[in-house]
Amino acid sequence: MENHKKYSKGYFMPPEIDLSWAQKEYPDKAPIWCSVDLRDGNQSLIIPMSLDEKVEFYKMQGN
Repeated sequence: MENHKKYSKGYFMPPEIDLSWAQKEYPDKAPIWCSVDLRDGNQSLIIPMSLDEKVEFYKMQGN
């Protein structure tokens, strides 16, 4: 094996994690991205319920 160095595994430093945002008392700027997977729009019905239907559904749940 003449060129064994091309098969050696290189080492890369892991990225530094900045958790300074967790120390803040309140946000000072808007986030760069925001996950919207759990918003109502992504889980809404194809045909939205009217207010009367929502009230009827709520009463059926026994609350």
